[in-house]
Amino acid sequence: MGFDESIVLPSVYELRNILNGKRYVGSSVHSHARWNRHIRELTLQKHSNPKLQNAWNKYGPDAFVFTILERPEDITEEALRPLEQLYLADAVANGYNLSLDATAPMGNRKHSQATRDKMKKSHTGLKNTSEANRKIGEANKRRVITPEFRAKRAEIGRRRLGKHFGPMSEQGRKNVSEGKKGKQTGPWAKPMSEQGRLNISKAKLGKIYRAALP
Repeated sequence: MGFDESIVLPSVYELRNILNGKRYVGSSVHSHARWNRHIRELTLQKHSNPKLQNAWNKYGPDAFVFTILERPEDITEEALRPLEQLYLADAVANGYNLSLDATAPMGNRKHSQATRDKMKKSHTGLKNTSEANRKIGEANKRRVITPEFRAKRAEIGRRRLGKHFGPMSEQGRKNVSEGKKGKQTGPWAKPMSEQGRLNISKAKLGKIYRAALP
């Protein structure tokens, strides 16, 4: 089971268990990529939703099918969330979703330290392909920054002010050191462009420079 991620498919979707009718509801502006992510994480036993993971393990991949529930004309996340919200009550009561809030799929639950370690390990060394970066750029261009989103982002920034997140670990320092090997650092690490030198030369014309007094 796999989906063509080159197709941009904004939708509210469900992953339904055809053996018992239970489902998991979600939404994404790139549903094909999200579906592939669900399949990958479920197959690797790394899905963040334990109810869905347990059902996948019990019934097997062939018991699940993806179905589109809604395809709005507006493809922003802000347009998808209210539509997803319409399906969550049933998906929580009779399905695999954990939260009644479309904006908080974990229902304010926190990953255990073991889960966070596994997630960190699974993402180590991964890099986006040029095609993935292109799609992210296109999605960001279509993104609508609402006043509510700006206010929420500002509130997060205020909460972080003055907080100390701990010293860098030994491994972190090692990674930074390895990344700098063979690279020039400092303000003159990159050579100045021809236009830059020309701008400085023009700025100096007619100026008088005096030595600093002792």
